[in-house]
Amino acid sequence: MDIMEVFKARGSCRAYSDKPVDRELIGELLEAGCMAPSALNQQPWRFVVVEDREKIAEITAHALDTRDWLAAESGQGWVAKYDAGYIGDARALIIVGANPKKIGMGAYLGETEAHTKGASACIENILLAAAAKGLGSIWFTMYKADVLAELVGMAEGFQIMGLLPIGFPEGEVSSPPRKDYKDLTSFI
Repeated sequence: MDIMEVFKARGSCRAYSDKPVDRELIGELLEAGCMAPSALNQQPWRFVVVEDREKIAEITAHALDTRDWLAAESGQGWVAKYDAGYIGDARALIIVGANPKKIGMGAYLGETEAHTKGASACIENILLAAAAKGLGSIWFTMYKADVLAELVGMAEGFQIMGLLPIGFPEGEVSSPPRKDYKDLTSFI
C-alpha cells in the first residue's frame, strides 16, 4: 500500500471482531512506533500491551466511569453518549507512556513538552502501521492518566500519552473528511 493510501485508509475504529491479533503483529506495530522521531533521538516512549481479557474489561470500566465523570464535571452532557465500550472488544490495548525528562536540548530553550511530541509521533506511527496491516485502532484519551498508569503498571516517572485499542475491524473503517492543505497553508 502506498503511504498516501495508508494515510487515507487510517480511521478511528470503534468496532472490533474477535479474531486474535498475534504478538508478532503487535511487535511490528511497536517497532513502527519506535521508528518515530524524537528530540535528540531520546525515544521517550514506553509501552504496556494488555491482552488479558479481565484487565481489558477493567480498563474499559475505567474509561466508561471517566466518561460519566467528565459528563457530570464538565457540564457537557453530550459526553455521556460517547460509547467507550468498544475498548473491551479490542484484542489488545497498547498503552503509550512518555518520560518527561527526555526533552532534548529544548530544556535550554524553555521547552517542556518535547516528550509529548515524540510520543505523539510514535502513536501516529503505530496507528498508521495498524492501518497498513489491516488492523483497526483509535487514539483513545478518555481516562484518568494516574488511574490508568496504576491499572497497567506503567513504569515509574512515565506519563500516559494514549490508549490504543488494536484489533481486526468489525465492518468498514473510514477516515473522516479532511480540510484541504491549500486552505491551511501560507508559502513565504
